[in-house]
Amino acid sequence: MYDQFNRNISNFDIDSTPDDNRENDVVDNQKDLKEDDISTTYVVLGCPAEYEPCSNCRAATTPTNGQFELALKIASKAGENWYVESSVGLYDFSSPFPPADPVVLPDGFQLTEILHEHDGASYYLLEAIHLDGKGFSVRLRNEYGDLEQVVAAPTTCTFDEIK
Repeated sequence: MYDQFNRNISNFDIDSTPDDNRENDVVDNQKDLKEDDISTTYVVLGCPAEYEPCSNCRAATTPTNGQFELALKIASKAGENWYVESSVGLYDFSSPFPPADPVVLPDGFQLTEILHEHDGASYYLLEAIHLDGKGFSVRLRNEYGDLEQVVAAPTTCTFDEIK
């Protein structure tokens, strides 16, 4: 790692303990820098939400009461707490099949964390139901205020009437 003066600052201090002693740094050209082991930098990668709104036709008893399964996945730092801040047109995945009315997805619903193949990262999965010919929107947040929002038009998924 290099600083703005092209100095290599990637080596650790000899004592690896935060202090103001600049004489215990490994490389001489770092002695004019403040201790490198007391600063923290966070990098946040913003990945768009991935979803397949029409991946599975769940059920229908009439041409207008069909249900589709939705799997929405976001990538973020491991160990976070992602939840549904608000949604319109989404229903709990455990809702009954038609002709019964589905159960509205509650605000505060927790997403499921799935560990990512890279250390320190996870996927967060929302599984829900949405209705035939109806759009939906959902706002997802974590405890740090990060926001993911997905909107799907009413024409996103429809059952075709079989004649």
